[in-house]
Amino acid sequence: FVGFSSPTFSGSEGSTSTVSLFVSQPAPFDISLTLTANDLSATFGEDYYFVNGSTDRELSITIPMGITSHSLNFTVRNDTIVETSESFQLLIMLSPALESRDVALAGGGVATVNLQDSDTFSIMVTFSQTSFSASENLGFLTADLQFVGGTSSSAVSITVTSSEQSPAS
Repeated sequence: FVGFSSPTFSGSEGSTSTVSLFVSQPAPFDISLTLTANDLSATFGEDYYFVNGSTDRELSITIPMGITSHSLNFTVRNDTIVETSESFQLLIMLSPALESRDVALAGGGVATVNLQDSDTFSIMVTFSQTSFSASENLGFLTADLQFVGGTSSSAVSITVTSSEQSPAS
């Protein structure tokens, strides 16, 4: 059998991480396979890529005769966007020649890689002016807010509470 050493792997933004493959017993021949990265919520080239510099999401791998493990490195890009964990899936496809030699995939030849975000939420919001006024009979006041710094890939919710102040005498 040929497969991943685990059904799940993880990586953190700004780091290089490893995915491990195994061969259940030493083979008397080279094992050639193709590893394909399929995006789930992460995007190949934007969120992660293979360390060998390949811009292709398919990677040809040869595990030499007699070897029972192989490691593949990938890099998780560091960005400044606060986001939830993202993931992608790796699929193994064996060369047709291996199928005639009774080599099969363990665990379906599928693994999921979870990418952890390293960014902190740091958005500064201010009022567009230092004071506002409105007529008493309106019952509401519209005040504009502005984002001063930071970015987010998700919605930002802001609650504003007012308090009554007596006019200055």
